[in-house]
Amino acid sequence: MKNDSEFIDAFKSDVIHNMTMSLARNGGLDPMINVLAKNTVEKEFTVLIVPIPGDALKNVGNKEAFAEIIPMLFDEMFKNDLEPLCYSWSSEAWLRKGNETEYIPNNWQDLPKIEVLMTTFETKDSSIMDIHVIKREGKMADENGDLIDCISLEKDPELNMAGGTIEGRFGNVFKTYMEKRQENKDDK
Repeated sequence: MKNDSEFIDAFKSDVIHNMTMSLARNGGLDPMINVLAKNTVEKEFTVLIVPIPGDALKNVGNKEAFAEIIPMLFDEMFKNDLEPLCYSWSSEAWLRKGNETEYIPNNWQDLPKIEVLMTTFETKDSSIMDIHVIKREGKMADENGDLIDCISLEKDPELNMAGGTIEGRFGNVFKTYMEKRQENKDDK
């Protein structure tokens, strides 16, 4: 039988695969939350998937409000005998990349941009951000004969962050939640 870390590794691989398939079928990807959880009563694993309508995050106020709601999802999971083990946030994004040794324009929007799939994976002990460059290579037919985008993902080691701090309003959400939960247990 697999241990928790083996399920987490499989979960990470499945999330990237599912996001790639969604990108191919839809031509784009709205943000998505995936949570691997263990039922504390039945000792079985389950995955909770929460698609986020992209239009819901068009402005800063909505993004801030949504970031504050995510920990409530974890509260509800614990109330329902589900212990979250790994939290993932995935979204398609435009990434602008500069080089410290070269000229950086006054306006960051003048930097060249690349299309990426950004996925964070957080456990109570670690935070990892996987960044894959999206390569669009035309169209192809799926198993039903429908045209879908032919997409491949290319992992860019220079862009990926493991063991570091994942910044932003949706970064370290789960890790911070679990630390606060542990502090509250310790205070009792």
